[in-house]
Amino acid sequence: MSQGPRGIILVTVLVLSAAFMAIPPAGAHPYHLQIANETVSTPQPVDASHWIAQSIVPASNFFVSRITLWVRDDGTTGDSLVVSLRDDVSGAPGPSDITQGSAVGTTAGGGGWVDFDMATYVELGGGGTYWIVVHSTASLGNGYSYWDSLTDLPYGPGTGRMSLDGVLWLPPVPPRDYSFRVYGFVQPSWSFSASQSTSSPAAGDSVDYRADFTNGGPGDAAALWVNFTLPAELQYATDDAGTVGGVRTGTSFAFTGIGSGAYSFTLTASVVGGLQDGTASSTTIAFTGTDHNGVAMAPVTRTFGFSIRAPRLSMSLASSASLMDPGDDLTLNATVTNVGSSPASSVALEGTVDRNATFNYTTSAFASYNAGTRKVGGTLATIGPGASASLEWNVTIPAGTPDLAAVRSNAMATYHDAAGSTMPVETRFTLGQVRAPVFAPALALDQVSAEHGDVIAVAMYFNNTGGGAALRALMNWDVIPNYALVDLVPATPSIPSPTGFDVSLTNLGTGPHNLIARMQVVRALADGLAMPIQVRWEAPRRAG
Repeated sequence: MSQGPRGIILVTVLVLSAAFMAIPPAGAHPYHLQIANETVSTPQPVDASHWIAQSIVPASNFFVSRITLWVRDDGTTGDSLVVSLRDDVSGAPGPSDITQGSAVGTTAGGGGWVDFDMATYVELGGGGTYWIVVHSTASLGNGYSYWDSLTDLPYGPGTGRMSLDGVLWLPPVPPRDYSFRVYGFVQPSWSFSASQSTSSPAAGDSVDYRADFTNGGPGDAAALWVNFTLPAELQYATDDAGTVGGVRTGTSFAFTGIGSGAYSFTLTASVVGGLQDGTASSTTIAFTGTDHNGVAMAPVTRTFGFSIRAPRLSMSLASSASLMDPGDDLTLNATVTNVGSSPASSVALEGTVDRNATFNYTTSAFASYNAGTRKVGGTLATIGPGASASLEWNVTIPAGTPDLAAVRSNAMATYHDAAGSTMPVETRFTLGQVRAPVFAPALALDQVSAEHGDVIAVAMYFNNTGGGAALRALMNWDVIPNYALVDLVPATPSIPSPTGFDVSLTNLGTGPHNLIARMQVVRALADGLAMPIQVRWEAPRRAG
């Protein structure tokens, strides 16, 4: 007769890696009564030349773990009785064992039930025929007695056989069954799945992980362990595993005695703050189920990736000029744009006013100026993704600011994510330079002595060695009563004054400049008389 599908389970001890939480103690065992004929009548000998077999027909698949027989150890005691299972071949036991066990039986006169645990757990197919084969290597009278049921009526699906050598089998006369109990178990059938509520959470958001496990049966499972490996970006918040019998240790959950059916629970984690936008990470969920007897099966893992949504401000700082003259106004604009994917909150924008500048005003309604700290700024409640905000302020470079003085303007933005965590500070600066005229005027005469009526030439040198132009300059020539102006080279307007004449100049750029005054000696002379020429020079730094 053809046999049903067969699986074999080795009875071994499995040592789990230390990386896994210990599997909970098994609540199940392999010894569940599956088939039995408990009618005990008459002892029959079992020794080297007397073999006995009894056929069984499982109603459904199960793994056989133990066979129990009503036997007695005869004669020389202490020897083992061997009990095995064989496939059916043409209505008799096949030539080889598919599993076996041995035990030393009782010596009690009436015999008793003796357990024979199978070395390997073999799956018997429902509807198939198998044979319990009982034999001993002891001589006649020193083997065992095995009790029959007198007839073959007690166990209808099967019957007994006898053999002298374990090869050729014949039915006993009259036909009869033999007493037996067959124990075994049915394995569970696991399936696992998991899900993640979102793949793009923001700081403070909750992320739900649902773990689904199904024991498709028909057998119970001794235990199950579900382990969540949360990354640093997530922290455990809560779970409802207790509703399906789970016991939590950290983010590991243990279940015992899982019967047939579908189960699920949810672990909720929260996103920590302070993460950069686009931070990628993942959570792993590992299911480690056991079979009916607590032997761990291969883990099944599910991994879920996610990307953090966070604010990220990008800042620019613009200045209306990089080169300035004293008296110039300078406008500065600090703009922040949220290039992240979640709102920035409590956004503080701040700008500075350099010591070489004076604050005028700000056009930003949220901002104000603090003269003590020389800072202008304020706070905005939020800036959404893609949105921008600006801080604009205006300063003046005071008159008298020295040439090449530096004017530094700083801008800073601080902000928080949705969890209130401080995000990286954004800073920018601009550096401007003041251009002011610098003069070192000098006079030079073409001669050091003259007579009445002579015309002399006096050169006034006023080179601008500074970085900027002078808007205006004034020369006051004190020459009366010694000299009278003839002309100026180059031709330049002049205005008479009580002491001589004045010359006004405008827009004196950087570089060399000179003016030659040709003057006639008009004073009556005495030998050796000194006739001084004095020029007062005034060239204000640019401030109007």
